[in-house]
Amino acid sequence: MSIDIFRIIRWKPGPWGRAVLYVCTLAAVLGAIWVQYKLGQHYHIYMFFLLPVIIMSWYDGRKTGNLFSLLCVIGWLVVDLSIRHDNPFWAELFNNFVRLSVLLIVVLIASRLRIALDREHEMARQDTLTGLANRRAFYEMGEIEAERSRRYDRPFTALFFDLDNFKSVNDTKGHDEGDRLLKTVAEILHSRLRTTDICGRLGGDEFAVLLPETGEKAAAIFAAELRASLIEAMEKHGWPVTFSIGVATFHTTPDNLDQLIERADALMYLVKQGGKNAIRQEVY
Repeated sequence: MSIDIFRIIRWKPGPWGRAVLYVCTLAAVLGAIWVQYKLGQHYHIYMFFLLPVIIMSWYDGRKTGNLFSLLCVIGWLVVDLSIRHDNPFWAELFNNFVRLSVLLIVVLIASRLRIALDREHEMARQDTLTGLANRRAFYEMGEIEAERSRRYDRPFTALFFDLDNFKSVNDTKGHDEGDRLLKTVAEILHSRLRTTDICGRLGGDEFAVLLPETGEKAAAIFAAELRASLIEAMEKHGWPVTFSIGVATFHTTPDNLDQLIERADALMYLVKQGGKNAIRQEVY
């Protein structure tokens, strides 16, 4: 069984994971203090103090890293005072102040690197303009929900829509106005979705929504209310845009998420061919 090292690096512990992490890392620090005391003044195991600090800074942030840095230095000081009777107290205090300074720098670097990694990872999964999931993230999350739907034999609905006459907004009012329009669509989507729903921007003016555990009646209501909210926003801002929406509801979720998305996409194109600005729904 292969180990996904990148998934381990990006791991974000929940409440139980954080508790286990605290206990294990604290045990490692106390163990390092005890080993250092047993080894005496002729051996040094500084790396065993540094690793817990890096781990806690990486997985739980700068504050926790600082706390463990202080704990390590206190342990160091107690050991030094116990085994180095010939050194004056102020010298040991100075040495441990230097150690604390080094550890705090390590905490700062590790926590900043983790923040940068998380930001980069999020940006790679997010549409930069609208904040919605991009195609890659949309399909990743969709596969998880589709698998859950298949396992428990629940209905699953995909909704696919694009913006009629969107090009005319870009041509007549500029791309900045077009971007503002797309952001407005994304805000309306965010406001209407449940926490289990998934929405993404799959193309320039193409959007998709996945509605787990949603049958045809609930899907029809959702699509109608969404379209009404979108049309209201377009009229409010004076944008000559309407919406062609395809809704595909499956009582048995297909083995491939692409099939579900493609059916909703095909229904959307039928709306386009029939004059645009409508909803077409089918149940499979």
